[in-house]
Amino acid sequence: MLLQRVLKSFDERQQRSPSRQPSLTEESPKLRTCRFHLPDEPGRWISDGSQAALVEPPQKATIEPLPGERLTGVRIRAAHSKLPVIPYGQRTIHAGRSYAERVFDPPVDATGCFFLDFHVHASTDVPVTIYINDVHSDVDLHAGEQIVRVDLRNFDQQRRFSYADWDKQVTASLRHLAARQLLSLPRGERC
Repeated sequence: MLLQRVLKSFDERQQRSPSRQPSLTEESPKLRTCRFHLPDEPGRWISDGSQAALVEPPQKATIEPLPGERLTGVRIRAAHSKLPVIPYGQRTIHAGRSYAERVFDPPVDATGCFFLDFHVHASTDVPVTIYINDVHSDVDLHAGEQIVRVDLRNFDQQRRFSYADWDKQVTASLRHLAARQLLSLPRGERC
């Protein structure tokens, strides 16, 4: 009974909303790719932590996610076990944070792009905050490879910035990485 009401509600909503057919004059989606595989790439990253020596300097790394597939990128390590343990209510937790940032000079032109994809390899589950210029998105990374998509139109709806007024230039991204992780971006960003 409940399922039938839910389906009926969906059908009614779909009938009330105007359908939008893409026009032939609309531009096709844009694609911009940034790869982090060049030998000097680790030197383009800034990293720091709330504790001395928490974050190892960024370094070039190669992983093999599948047999025969080798991906090269930048590795950032921050050991969770190096964080101090503090009381938090009835529990004790490791407290602190690590930070990594990649500044794009010149900026990446994201004209025509509504979202950015990050292909990320993490060594363990870890919460991160991804910043793109001045807007951010909280994401839970899980061990292994994943694609994190940040849809910039969502920030516009939340009145966090105006997509229409944005200059479409990505100058910095991937900041405030939480503790204990291996992070590499061998496949780069895609919008």
